[in-house]
Amino acid sequence: MLSIKGIEVFRTNLEMKKPFKVARYGIQSKIENIIVKIYSKNDIIGIGEVSLVTPLYYSGEICDTIANVIKHYLMKAVINEDPFNITKIWNKMNSIIKGNRLAKVVIDMALYDLIGKSLNLPVCKLIGGLNRKEFPSMGAIGAENTEESIKEAIKQVKEGFKVLKIKALGTSPKKEIERIQQIIETIGDEIELVLDANAVWDFKTALRIIKSLEKYHNIYFEQPTDIENIKALAILRNNTTAPIIADESAFTFHGLLEIIHLQAADYVNVKITQTAGGGFFNVLTAIRLLENADIKITIDDAPATEIVGSACAHLAAIVNEKSYWYFAHAPGWMNIKKSPVKKGGVKVEQPPIVTLPSAPGLGIEELDETLLIRI
Repeated sequence: MLSIKGIEVFRTNLEMKKPFKVARYGIQSKIENIIVKIYSKNDIIGIGEVSLVTPLYYSGEICDTIANVIKHYLMKAVINEDPFNITKIWNKMNSIIKGNRLAKVVIDMALYDLIGKSLNLPVCKLIGGLNRKEFPSMGAIGAENTEESIKEAIKQVKEGFKVLKIKALGTSPKKEIERIQQIIETIGDEIELVLDANAVWDFKTALRIIKSLEKYHNIYFEQPTDIENIKALAILRNNTTAPIIADESAFTFHGLLEIIHLQAADYVNVKITQTAGGGFFNVLTAIRLLENADIKITIDDAPATEIVGSACAHLAAIVNEKSYWYFAHAPGWMNIKKSPVKKGGVKVEQPPIVTLPSAPGLGIEELDETLLIRI
């Protein structure tokens, strides 16, 4: 029987090639994430990662708390367990300590990686099978002024991106509207745009902006309302013609089920570290619920290395053809100056096409531990 003998916890402090600005979270110039290694007694290593860009706002977790929770509480739920007993391990983790989502998610990811490696199979074959190996990715533009946004949009269109996710400014509706109008006038309406508010608008602001821009048939609106006000999301969807994408509102199972029940969104942005509690264990259920509800799915996550990127790719590989729309995570790891992933992992050979890793598990074959800080 395969069993677990130990866990190592690391943090990252990786510089980004270009700072990225989000209205709600500020300017990000470094990636400070948690990476874990889980060792089996026959020396198979499972690797996991969680992003620390947004959790302080949503779950209250930081690197130190995640590391402490793993080392002092969750380790006892994992040591000597069979990694195949995912449900049992999740139940043990939840009984030991409430909340602390990301501490549990990073263990979940490493367990699936370990299981895949032990069977010499990619994770996607463990969780539903292979529907696609390549994924066109969205580009990404931060909450920059109009001039900088147009410049970046032109650059990314030349690189081959057909869909651009643009972070909202979080300022006046007039500036938001004029910025998007000028971007469309510059790059044309054949390029699709996702205006991501990250829940920074109130309902009246969201309604005004969407009503002003819905005449353009190439624009989608992501999380235009407060994350807990899913009824407002539904009202926007029912009173505007532009497609609505839910993101942060789906971070809990309750939120996801309310989105489905109220038909509050046309799309849900599914994140391996966040959606419906996060982790393969929970996100797989979320994907099947959305598929059965005929809600389309994008795959994304906060900026991270190719570890999270590879996990996202395995999720993108299993979504059925009718439900799958787009992959949005490539700009995250592409913006890291020097990645700790030395060999293997998800690749972008030619933007915007992302390729699923070929190695077992998540596909991460070697890490450069000189770029990791052991905790």
